[in-house]
Amino acid sequence: VGAFANEESALNLAERLKVLFEDVTIVVHSMNTGEVFHRVRVSCSKTLSEAEKVEKRLTAMGFADAFVVRL
Repeated sequence: VGAFANEESALNLAERLKVLFEDVTIVVHSMNTGEVFHRVRVSCSKTLSEAEKVEKRLTAMGFADAFVVRL
């Protein structure tokens, strides 16, 4: 849903999304440049179809850049 350099921004978004979604996580990602991003992820869908439904829901909520990531 989003990636933030500021951890508090990621935490704030995650808290808002936890009210609406069952599985919200923050994953810390370190770049080769030393930059650190806090990625907010929503859902742990079992199928691509489920993931696409979550993606459409997020898009409708204003997260136009939401996309499915296979883990």
